[in-house]
Parts: sequence; C-alpha cells; structure tokens
Amino acid sequence: MTASSFSLSKTLVWILLALLIVGLAGFGATNLGGRINKIGKVGDTEISTSQYMQALQNELRIASQQLGQKLSMQQAQTFGLQERALSRLITEKSLENEIQRLGISVGDEVVRDELLSIETFHGVDGQFDRETYKFLLDNIGLNETEFEDQLRREIARNILKTAITKGNEAPDIYLEKLMSYITEKRSFSILALSRNDLKIQPSTPTDAEIKNFYEENIKTFYKPASKVITYVKLTPNMFSNQIEIQEKEIQEKYERHLSDYRKPELRSVERLNFLDLEEAKKAFNSIKSGETDFESLVSARGLNLKDIEQREVTKKSLGVAGESVFSLNIGEISEPVFHELGPAIFRLKNVTKEQIVTIEEATLELKKQLQLDRAISIIDGKRSQIDDLLAAGATLEDLGNETDLTIGTITYNESIKNGIAKYEKFRIAAEAVTKSDFPEIKNLSDGGIFAIRLDKFLDEYPEKLENVEDKVTKKLLAEKIMELLENRADEIQEQVQAGKSLKDLGANFTKVSSIIRDDNIADMPPELVRFGFELKLNELAPFKGENNIYLIKLNEVEQGDTSTDEAKLIRQVLKQQIDHSLSQDIFQIFLSEIQKLSGVSLDEKALNAVHNSFQ
Repeated sequence: MTASSFSLSKTLVWILLALLIVGLAGFGATNLGGRINKIGKVGDTEISTSQYMQALQNELRIASQQLGQKLSMQQAQTFGLQERALSRLITEKSLENEIQRLGISVGDEVVRDELLSIETFHGVDGQFDRETYKFLLDNIGLNETEFEDQLRREIARNILKTAITKGNEAPDIYLEKLMSYITEKRSFSILALSRNDLKIQPSTPTDAEIKNFYEENIKTFYKPASKVITYVKLTPNMFSNQIEIQEKEIQEKYERHLSDYRKPELRSVERLNFLDLEEAKKAFNSIKSGETDFESLVSARGLNLKDIEQREVTKKSLGVAGESVFSLNIGEISEPVFHELGPAIFRLKNVTKEQIVTIEEATLELKKQLQLDRAISIIDGKRSQIDDLLAAGATLEDLGNETDLTIGTITYNESIKNGIAKYEKFRIAAEAVTKSDFPEIKNLSDGGIFAIRLDKFLDEYPEKLENVEDKVTKKLLAEKIMELLENRADEIQEQVQAGKSLKDLGANFTKVSSIIRDDNIADMPPELVRFGFELKLNELAPFKGENNIYLIKLNEVEQGDTSTDEAKLIRQVLKQQIDHSLSQDIFQIFLSEIQKLSGVSLDEKALNAVHNSFQ
C-alpha cells in the first residue's frame, strides 16, 4: 500500500496540526492540573480532555475569523461550537473504536511515507527535516511517538471511511428520469380572479353568522394543549453586571489577546518568481516599456492569476521584499526583489489598513467578557450545592428561597419561544418532562442552569368568542369572498367550454411560455407552477390562492433538451450531489449503528471544567 493512497489523510493531518498551532497561540485555557484526564469515551476508546480542548480552540478560532471578532466562551456556547467540537471528536473516536475492534491498522512503512510527504516538515532543500519536525511538534506539546501514533490512527480511520463512502453511485436510469423531469418545459394561460372581479360583493357578517361560524369552526380557535411548568434558573446575565472587575484584569486580558486588537496592515499581492535576477529584470523592463503585460507573463508560464496570488500578507512575512511591496500603490508592479523563493516581481491587488482597537475602546467589551466568564464560574461552583439540596429533598420553591436561583411558572407549548422558552435546551426538557420526573439541574447555552417540574397538563380548549371576534369575522368574510370567487371561476370555465377565450373573461390575464418546474411567475403563488405541471394538455383548472382564484390552462408540453452543455453540467452536478448524499447517508447510518453497539458516555462535570478553563 503506497503513501499516495492516503492523500486525504495527509491533508487532514496537516490541517489539524496547523489549526492546533494557530489555535493554541490565539486562545488561552487555564491548566486543569491533570485532575481531569478525559471527558468521555466511545466503547473502550477514551476522549481525552486535551483533545477536546484543542478541538474547541480550533472551533473558536475559525468562528472568530469568520465573524471578525474574538468570541467569548458564552458566545461559543450560544453558537453551539462546543457541540460541534464534541460531535467531531465523537465521530473520530467512534471510527477509532471500530478500527480497533476490526483490527484495521497500517504498518510503519506507510506511516513513514505519509510523514515524509508532509511538506511543512521539509527543509529548504525540499526534503524531510527532522529538526523542523521536532520543533513544530514541540510547539503543540507532542512528541514524535504521539504524533506518529495519531497519524497511524488517522490513516486507519480513513481506510474504514473510504471503504464505506467510496463507490456509491446512483443508477443511470435514475439520473435520466430526474433530468427529464427537471428540464421539461410547459406553457400556460392564466386568469387571476380577485375580489374586484366579483359582480356582487359579499355582505358584512352579522352577529348570528359570526357566532355560527365560530361554533362550526371551533377547532380553529383552540388554544393548544400545554404544560404548566415551574422552573428555577440562574444565568450569567442575571448578575454579571454586579461583578467587580479590576482595571488590572482588563489590562491583562487585553494584553493576552493583543493580536485581536492590533492587526497590522495587510496587502494582497500577486507574486511571479524567476530563476535569476537578470530574467526578472528583463521581464520587469518589458512590462515597463509596454512590450508585454503582467497577465501575459503569467499566462506564458501556464499559470493563472489565482495560482500566484498571496492574500493578506504582512510586511514582516515578505522579508526583504516587504519594504518594496509596501511602497506600491494598488495596481503597481515592483522592481525585481529577492524573496525566499528567489527573485520575484510583485503586483499589488488590495490594501487592508492597520486596525488598532485601544484598551479604552475595548474596555467595555473586555469587562463584559470577564464578568460573564466570572459569572459562569460562579454558577458552576454553586451547582454541587444545588444538586445536594435537590438530593436532600428540597423543592424548587426551596431553591428559589434559599439560593440565588429565581423561580417562575410558564404555560408551555411548542409555539412558545419567549422567556425561558427562548433556550432550546429548556424547550427540549419541557417537551420531555413528565409528572414522575424528579427535578434536576441542566445546563443552558449561555452557561446558566435550570431545573423544571411539571405541575399539570392543560388539554386544548377554545378561546372565548369575545376574545377572538375580530379574527372570526375576518376568516368568515374571507370564506365568503372565496366562495363567490369559486362560483365565478365555475362560470368562466363553462364559458370557455362554450367557445369563449379565457383572455376575454377577465382583466388579469397572463400567458407564460416554456417555463420549468422551478420557475416562478411574478405576483403569483410559487405553488401555481407546480400545480400547472400536474395538468393534462389543454386542461383548464382552478387553483386556490390565499385571496385569489387562478384559472390555469396547459397549452403546450416540451420535452427538455438534455444534450445541451448546460444540461450536461446540471447532470454532472446532480450526480455528484446524489452520489455524495448517498455516501453520507450510508456513513451516518454506519456511524449511528456502531455508536449504538459500542455506547457513548460523556462526563458533564469534565466538560464544564474544560469550558470554565477558557479565559
């Protein structure tokens, strides 16, 4: 088995390594003192605390880059970053546990070849350099044995995953039918009927009609079945603004994360390298004289501009070329300068100015982060005491009186999304709670905690007429209008059958030609086109909109042309999507089954300890 068989593994391993290097530099986590070594396991395979910390740091770094700001742990929890990091680790460990069960592994030679192919470990001569290798591993706290063991497991995991996901293809007949369905075109005549097309307007509903309509449609005006739930909660925002933060703490946090507040000037450039300085000078002079241009020189190498682009580089990262490049204006080309890969000319594409946020400007944000972090730690410190009180028989009312938790009551159903029900974890717990459940402390996404008790069920019940009379009246009037529109549509259909033209029977007539199923018609419901595709040729039928009736007639059916370049591209993309989706579905089924068989267990206290260790 050759190293090339595992190119995916190589990429993943190096991405992981790069993320760890940057991640550990950008986010701090206090030492857990070695007291907590694991946060859970899949089968017999443990998930170490350090692995979870590294995974969470990587998620924080990526999200911070995407949002353009440093994320606190509270924000990370709100965005579900910890769940994402944990899910990826569980997937990785599930595969690892399965390969151990199946006895899948690779030999030292495969690991060696893979290791030697990782370019980041190469020296200036392009060959593997052991000192570079050792230096980079030291920076992320790994020794050679640990990293090579990780690499061996990664290759083995990819063997298993590849065996499951590769070669899954949809049948050609399925794609052909799907393409015919997608590319088919139809032409329609449409007459839209509204209240303005009625010859007689509906009468204003009387009190008796309103009462009768209410009684006949009583189910429409029911309040849904609900649960009356008593809860206690304690969240960081409830008291974080009362926490005193010293100026020294703000200064220290600012200095720890100085790179987030002081970003150097960045430049995006295109760099064209040459074998020697004379060749570079000759190329520069030919551009300067107008004999050629920068794009032509790039094309002559068989390259495009993306191949030579360097995005957002600093002056320092350019080395000796930095001074020359940073003196350019956008669009200008530098004289030949030496770079780490030899002589080169640079063209400036874009400039991102230096960004400095002073400590004065950042103080409020830093103070709030520190307060929230402190509040989360305080809440976590209270959890054991609260658990003990509940275990000793304390009621939620006792907790509301004797602790910092606040008590409340909510009439909950799935439509309620405010108050404490804004938290997804509360809604999940509220949906599941039964009368026999004992209250227990659960986590909220912002670092808070809560516990609930089901007091009683409320069956669905009708709202009183006086509370919904306006709603009833509007629905009744709308039904009257729709009934009259349906009668008018029936009359028009009879007239069309008698030989009259649909075009002459109303003011809002439209004709559309050669549209596909996914097209929309302006000012008409999207479902109308889908309805039209169900009609037979020359069939005229009514379509009921929210406030209108649409009479739609199918005039022509055209078979789609699947031989065009566009259709071929669509087919190719569809095949890729379907094959990928099929492979992912199979992989997820496999993953679910091996997790059921091996079992997944997590230590909530260990997870909370990791979350609290982040500053």
